[in-house]
Amino acid sequence: MGLLVGAIAAGCSAIIKLSEVAPNFAAVAARLFPKYLDQSAYRIVNGSVQETTKLLELQFDYSTH
Repeated sequence: MGLLVGAIAAGCSAIIKLSEVAPNFAAVAARLFPKYLDQSAYRIVNGSVQETTKLLELQFDYSTH
């Protein structure tokens, strides 16, 4: 979570991939994060290998504008 705090403080957006190993935390986070964080800037992803693989296939634009 420390990296997420840094991203928020820097004004960066983030995709938060929650661990399938901690389903109780994932359920609470998936319920609470959208209440307190802008959903257009911070997205929650639940799942395991298939979802992680899809995230890693995405092409992100890391350039500054």
